[in-house]
Amino acid sequence: MIRLLFLLLFLLLISVTLCLAQEKPIYGDSRLFGSVVDSKTGLPIPGVSILLVGSERGVISDTLGIFELDKLPTGNYKLLVSHISYESKTIKNIEIKNTTGIIELNIKLQSKLHSIKGITVTPSRFTIMGTEPTTQQSLTNQEIATVPQVGDDFFRAISRLPGIGSNDFSARMTVRGGEFDEVLVTLDGLQIYEPFHVKEVDGGAISIIDVAAIDGIDLLTGGFPANYGDKMSGVFNIKSRQVKPGERKFSVGLSLLNFKALGEGRFANDKGSWLISARRGYIDYVLKLTGDDEQLKPTYYDLYSKVDYQIKNNAIISVNFLHAGDKLSYAGVDKYDGNSLTSRYGNSYGWLSLKYIPSDRLTINSILSTGEVDKYKFWEILNTYEIGLYEGITEYSVSDQRDFRFIGFKTDWEYSASQNYLIKFGVEQKKIWSDYDYLYQDFYSYYIDSLRQAQPNGIDSIDTEFEKSGNQFSTYFTNRVRLSNHLISEFGVRYDYTSYSNDELISPRLNAVYNFGDRTSVRAGWGYFYQSEGIDNIFIGDGETDFFPAEKAEHWIISLEHSFKNGIKLRLEGYYKIYSNLRPDMRSSVYSLDPFPELSDYRTIFYRAKSYSRGIELYLKKEMVNKFSWCLSYAYAKAEDSLDHIYFPQQDDRRHYDEVLPTPYDQRHTLYFDFGYRPWSNWLINIAWQYHTGWAYTNNILDDDLYFPRWTYNGQMRGRHKPFSRVDLRINKYFKITKGRLTTFIELINVLNRKNIRAYEFKYIRIGDNWYPEKRPEYWLGILPSFGLTYQVSF
Repeated sequence: MIRLLFLLLFLLLISVTLCLAQEKPIYGDSRLFGSVVDSKTGLPIPGVSILLVGSERGVISDTLGIFELDKLPTGNYKLLVSHISYESKTIKNIEIKNTTGIIELNIKLQSKLHSIKGITVTPSRFTIMGTEPTTQQSLTNQEIATVPQVGDDFFRAISRLPGIGSNDFSARMTVRGGEFDEVLVTLDGLQIYEPFHVKEVDGGAISIIDVAAIDGIDLLTGGFPANYGDKMSGVFNIKSRQVKPGERKFSVGLSLLNFKALGEGRFANDKGSWLISARRGYIDYVLKLTGDDEQLKPTYYDLYSKVDYQIKNNAIISVNFLHAGDKLSYAGVDKYDGNSLTSRYGNSYGWLSLKYIPSDRLTINSILSTGEVDKYKFWEILNTYEIGLYEGITEYSVSDQRDFRFIGFKTDWEYSASQNYLIKFGVEQKKIWSDYDYLYQDFYSYYIDSLRQAQPNGIDSIDTEFEKSGNQFSTYFTNRVRLSNHLISEFGVRYDYTSYSNDELISPRLNAVYNFGDRTSVRAGWGYFYQSEGIDNIFIGDGETDFFPAEKAEHWIISLEHSFKNGIKLRLEGYYKIYSNLRPDMRSSVYSLDPFPELSDYRTIFYRAKSYSRGIELYLKKEMVNKFSWCLSYAYAKAEDSLDHIYFPQQDDRRHYDEVLPTPYDQRHTLYFDFGYRPWSNWLINIAWQYHTGWAYTNNILDDDLYFPRWTYNGQMRGRHKPFSRVDLRINKYFKITKGRLTTFIELINVLNRKNIRAYEFKYIRIGDNWYPEKRPEYWLGILPSFGLTYQVSF
């Protein structure tokens, strides 16, 4: 593996050398500068060949569609502009005078009919905050920024797309019944392992990347091609903001949850660009000002920076850095709540990327990266309670620290052999390490009222410290071919090797699209999708020190897309997903935000033979016309487990279940409706309604015991919460200010203050000598006001 890593580094150096090895320019007096865009969408076109006929001078447009030819000789020339996916264009009478000057051109190219490179073959794909000539647009930049959402976060905004599940507290999402851990998250091609702040809130309350630093997102909810691996349910590709030529801006923003700042600009005659984004959350101050639970103090911050430089007209090198930090503390208020919690998280990523376009047929993207993820949690319990003549004390503490580090290299090559044949190839190598340090101590005692003398009743502990390391290697090959004027298929195969878990996996995948003209298309996909256990995900609290084999999901998908003449876009899609080789699944029998679920009295471990996820999704959208826009999505879905048995650790009880039960993310019917109204050019009003049927839950039954009652679990996943419904409102207004713009919004979440049950807390009360069960509902957010403002200035 070390030799292979050196080989990959050598390939990167070769790529850099090739892009620098250009002929010396012919010196002259003038400069030719311009941009190339799609005539229909207005989007920049990278990789366009621009040739000054008769001068032997040529250049390739960069990722922003920008090109430049300097020090040109005098004369009259023709300019030949060509790209394999677009109609060639000739511009005559380009006159280079014998004086210093700039000739600026804005060139528009017309896309070739059904160009194979531009067509989206993969089903279940949504383009967010951006457009492509042949990809159905789902959410625009404006919609992400203005739609009502808790926390002003793009992860929450996309929950309105069909197949996505979420809740009020967390920014994490589920994809077609699969947990968020089954979703690959990347930023400019690099995998982000922990993309959320405040992880104690159901895995994360807000993303670590500010939406203002983003240009676009590609969301794939199934059937994704072979260049994506090691995840079973979805892909979430984030593209950072591209700074436009001549642009220099600075903005500051303030909202209910955080303060943020962003700066961007260009340098070296627009050959280079820089971007820096920073945020600081102050949820702790908000809680203190409101007087609501001053013992809870969550804080977070994040920083993202990027520098791009065009080392040649056909090559751009980028240096990226992302860092995020979290800290949370909690202290109980009296002797009956002596809990204290401290947690710290750190995310750091640095990567160097090179995009090289040696011709309009070949594109090479390479990334050299390193990163570290730190997790630390400490929980201490000291509770007092009374039982008859005795006053009892439970006392225990848990400390869990694990650090994850990696260094890696990846390169992706895309070659257009012809207008009818496209090849993609890639290799990735990672070296990874993880350190574990876990300590659990449990002590129980009671006092006799008359003597007030402590009598210890038991001591238990787990002390584990070890290190894991290994290599991950992957390679893939796909080929896309036009089989007829209407049919295009893409077949790919992927190989993944993980040394620490001894996984060697081969994943075949097939996608196809059939176009019925320009308005209607049918897409289909099938494939195997494997996922190895993360090197830092061992359940130490259960005494585990080894890894389980990789899990597997098989996808079957078919979809229909149609654009009506009145501007309405329709998407209808059906899917079937089968999980196998499943690891034991640790769950809580009631919904809980416990920082250490392995200590919960309600904890269960599900051993599943298989799992199934299937559904039908409908998506309708009308862009804003005559001041109105709307979007409607509906999904019917089933997510179920075929169980073998369930283990109850607190009772050391193992029970066999030869049946199929719903998963915790089984959400049968989901309906979203968003409506936008622009009464004036600087006003935008959004109303969003969502509805879904209730999730399955375990309806626990009390096992009667005089002094120490305990729960039995005969009602596993047989209860259903009441349906969830919520209406949100957001009003946005924009003000033009000298050299800048002020954007403000006010927002009301859950306008009707509907009480949506999120869980039942099962308690027991004693009346006389008898114990009685008590089932108390816990609710999602009530009515929640919010606000925000951002000032942006250009300089």
